[in-house]
Amino acid sequence: MNDAPLGRIFVLDAIDGAGKSTVLANLRNRFEAAGKRVFDLVEYEKTAHQFPTPDQLADADVLIVAEPSYCSVGAHIREHLIKAGSTPDPREVAEAFAADRAELYGTILLPWLASHPTGIILQDRGVITSLAYQPLTSETITTEWLLALPGNQVELSRTPNAILLLELDPDVARARLAGRNDPSQQQIYDRDDFQRTLAHRYRDEQVLAPFRATGTQIVFIDATQGPEEVTEDCWRAIRPHLP
Repeated sequence: MNDAPLGRIFVLDAIDGAGKSTVLANLRNRFEAAGKRVFDLVEYEKTAHQFPTPDQLADADVLIVAEPSYCSVGAHIREHLIKAGSTPDPREVAEAFAADRAELYGTILLPWLASHPTGIILQDRGVITSLAYQPLTSETITTEWLLALPGNQVELSRTPNAILLLELDPDVARARLAGRNDPSQQQIYDRDDFQRTLAHRYRDEQVLAPFRATGTQIVFIDATQGPEEVTEDCWRAIRPHLP
């Protein structure tokens, strides 16, 4: 729970093109400037194709993570289930995301927090992403079903201290992405109609309720601003939660 002395978790989420990656990089710089030792699991997974060991994380003060991960189940999701042109069963996709969370949280993040009570996790996407995305992919997927998946339950056992939702008009986001998207990285969700509906989902109380119920602060950030202004708004939301 959020009142437990097990570090701090901050999740950034948004539609594609809202600037999450830029903000996370800027936040990393701020923590490093403050003397914090940062371990970037995203960079590590991309090169090592596996999760780091506890020994490798022992000296870290801050972890940067992303969902899905870039190894194991997460790599399968990225390469086979959500890549543009794929036609997977929507429930299979949702279950794979939950399985990735079970591994990431169950074997890496929760043990690390238990041994690092002042540790900080900066996370790109999370369970809230599935609650926003997956019901749009199939009428058979409900919020209740998603919340009951074991892997999602693992992550929800330690909900974030704050979720920072970057808000941007989907047309503006699409314009930002134009010309810089690698076609090989495009996903099944990269459709204008999907992103437009998704933008509204992030204010849907069904999506937010599981986090509000555990005390997670939900912060809406105006992503039409420049990167430094968006970063400053996120930093202002994070600072009161820091140990």
